[in-house]
Amino acid sequence: MKDEENSWDKTFTNYKFTDRQMEVMNYFNLRYECLDARDDFSAQLKKGKMLDQGICPKFMTLDMVADLDDDNLQDTDAFDYDDNG
Repeated sequence: MKDEENSWDKTFTNYKFTDRQMEVMNYFNLRYECLDARDDFSAQLKKGKMLDQGICPKFMTLDMVADLDDDNLQDTDAFDYDDNG
């Protein structure tokens, strides 16, 4: 894909991605947005702010949330990736 004459940026910009590849790239940041939201939620729990707002996840602990993250961390099948384009 990249030759010595072009930069990585130019090579990426000039490459013709398939519709499916563009669709997948549109969601690259989604996981990190979810992780940020989880971290914000955990920080609020630790500070006790969730109780002030009437939110009380009585059955969930921070360890349980971390376990859920660990369970889904390697779940790459959800992307339904096809090498053929």
